[in-house]
Amino acid sequence: LFRSGRLYFARNDRYEIFVSDLDGKILDSFGLPKERIAVTEDDLKRHMLGAGIPADRVDKIVPNLPRTLTFFHRIQVIDGLVYVFTVDAFESAIGTQHVDIFSPDGTYLYRGKIVLPEGDRCKNFDSMVLSNGFLHAVLADEDGGRRVTKYKVSMPPRK
Repeated sequence: LFRSGRLYFARNDRYEIFVSDLDGKILDSFGLPKERIAVTEDDLKRHMLGAGIPADRVDKIVPNLPRTLTFFHRIQVIDGLVYVFTVDAFESAIGTQHVDIFSPDGTYLYRGKIVLPEGDRCKNFDSMVLSNGFLHAVLADEDGGRRVTKYKVSMPPRK
């Protein structure tokens, strides 16, 4: 992710975010000390079946998946603040996305929570993008139909 002459990239298996210049020289790194969340085979099957993956494919895929989750699936920099979209077990299935917010120097500020309106479900929280005071997301209905929507959100002020 590139912003203002800085390149942000991460190791989501260690909750570590790096900041480099455009030549690739690492200028800083930051993150949070957290333990990885363990998941069971049943958790994985339930999640994949809920995502619409056919049962015969799920039975072939699940045995090869890791039994721990990564820490996050997206980072985004807005007005100098670093937003880290975390993986919180399977909470996304109920329409919730937690976001850890860091200052430009990597100081942890707080954890925000995106809660979609009742009945709205995001099939893939990777599709969420914060931009100009809005959250843009691809939503899915129970029949597998998809629609793009946006919600007005309150963003924290830059200090």
